[in-house]
Amino acid sequence: MAAIRLEVESPKKIVSGIYKWTNNKNGKVYIGKAEHLLKRRKRHLTLYKMYNKNKVELEESKTNKRLYNAMIEDGVMNFKFEIIERCENADLDLREDYWICEYNSIEDGYNMIEAQNTFE
Repeated sequence: MAAIRLEVESPKKIVSGIYKWTNNKNGKVYIGKAEHLLKRRKRHLTLYKMYNKNKVELEESKTNKRLYNAMIEDGVMNFKFEIIERCENADLDLREDYWICEYNSIEDGYNMIEAQNTFE
């Protein structure tokens, strides 16, 4: 598997915040949140591999089905992982909703769950 670009200062530092997977072929994105961004990235890649290999619905992968299907179709090497905002754990839900709205990633991307907060 090709290396996936990860933009962080220190790979050992625990960073919470908002991340974005971008499909370099079509520009579509997936927005997510994590208390530990590096662990979340690794978990996405593990679930993608399991989903790709088994072609079964994994409980944890149901909300990421669009993302994993795109990774299978376009190749995981065509996806870039980026941290787009660092924030406190208490702010994760609100900030994730903000970025989902900002990128319109429900309609034009891979997110499947509507934002709970709206921004205009």
